This record gives sequence, structure tokens and C-alpha cells, in this order.
Amino acid sequence: MSEHDIADCPRCGKRDYVLKEDNVWICLNCGHTAKMPKSKFDPETESSSGIWIVLVTAIIVVLVAMGGERSTFIKTPTGVYVNPDSGVITK
Repeated sequence: MSEHDIADCPRCGKRDYVLKEDNVWICLNCGHTAKMPKSKFDPETESSSGIWIVLVTAIIVVLVAMGGERSTFIKTPTGVYVNPDSGVITK
């Protein structure tokens, strides 16, 4: 449980209002309960999406950097691959 999972109880005012599973808040002092909608800001989601943005950006940068390094091989009827730009032949 983090410090963000504790709040002041709306009924008794004590800082004993704790978040349980399924977004249910319960006061440990007076027993008041309430089901709250999920917060718009979820720190776990925010950090996770930040990691994905960095990862996708890095992949795009690598793909753009490799853009000029393409080589096209053509398969001949004999099963040999030939690069028409450089004349390299591979099996």
C-alpha cells in the first residue's frame, strides 16, 4: 500500500480511509465505505506508457538509420541469389 492509498475519511475526518481492491475505500475508524471510479492519473500506467514511447521512438530511429543500407537479392532459376547493385552472389 502506498501513501496514495490513504486519505481522510469523508464521514469522520480521520486519516484512516484506505483503498482496497476494486477501488473500494473503507475507513478503519468508522467503517464508512465507498466505491470510487478509477483515477485518471495512474502512476503505473504513466511510467509504463513512457517506456513504450521511448522504445517505439528508438525502433523508428534505428529503422530510419538503416534505410540507406538496404540490399535486394533476386533469386535466379538455378536457386542462386544475386544482388544487382553490387553483383554479390550467394547460395
